[in-house]
Amino acid sequence: MFINQLKKEGIKDYIYKEFQEKSKIDFDNVTKSDAMSYANRLARRMNFMKDDNDIDDVLWNPYDYKQ
Repeated sequence: MFINQLKKEGIKDYIYKEFQEKSKIDFDNVTKSDAMSYANRLARRMNFMKDDNDIDDVLWNPYDYKQ
């Protein structure tokens, strides 16, 4: 029943806004990690970027929540 309601009405805008705000908070409070593992993690993310313009967002991309 709830799934049918979501399909019919869609997800409310306030839910997206809450997820966006939570993503910003998560980004601002990222735990510091070892430099080498951090560099490896960024390099792995860069392999999945669609084009060179997306590389500018490699830090923010995992926290970006779009409709």
